[in-house]
Amino acid sequence: MSFTDKGLLLAGDVYIAEINNGVKGPLIGPINVNEITVTPPTTEEKSRISKKRSTFGQALDSVQLPKDPAKLSLKWDSMTKQLLADAIAGKQVAFTQAEAPVVDELVTLSKLGWVELATAFIKPGTITVKLSAGGTALVLDTDYQVNGNMVMAISDQAAAACKVSYTKAAVTGTTYTGTTETLKPRYFLIDGENLANPGQRVRITIDQAMLAAQGALALMSGEFMEGELEGSLVTQPGKSEPYRMEILN
Repeated sequence: MSFTDKGLLLAGDVYIAEINNGVKGPLIGPINVNEITVTPPTTEEKSRISKKRSTFGQALDSVQLPKDPAKLSLKWDSMTKQLLADAIAGKQVAFTQAEAPVVDELVTLSKLGWVELATAFIKPGTITVKLSAGGTALVLDTDYQVNGNMVMAISDQAAAACKVSYTKAAVTGTTYTGTTETLKPRYFLIDGENLANPGQRVRITIDQAMLAAQGALALMSGEFMEGELEGSLVTQPGKSEPYRMEILN
């Protein structure tokens, strides 16, 4: 076979799966990965140095011993529930709040700033406020202002102990708990193509990477949020390598 000089420029669909107690979950994807890098294992050089007159200071033997395992790092901007949880080193759990009344929640209003009510998601237009002493009803936009689930006094009489009533909004959503799960065992599949040789299929399988969130997560940068994970590749039982690349002819 004659030599053909071809480069390798990959585009690929990246899929990721959680690994729990050695069991691989469903693959999520394809996700938009801005960067994925595999770094070979680091090594430590051990040399036997000559003390002989004719070769003093030269290496008589030299070996490279494995030191740290191969590493995987990736950056992505697809923010599914799992991937957002990964980006904040946390977990995600679904929540549901049913519509329900709240009567006479005790708060002390202030003209210096907003007071947050106990319920985060409140049905708009349902907040009413009265003074705790005497029960005088206060007037919206005259005595107090409302901003979401926050209330602020704007009159002197409202800056006092008050009772607030409202209706909880019927909502569903997801809570993401940051920095509650730092270790992320993950499986990766890259279904790719060599753009330098159109149509040539490239498949990369990473059996398990023990990852942790890296870098700062820019919450309001004006750019799409980007997550970053980094960690070591782990060779699985029955395998002789932690990952493999298969390229079709």
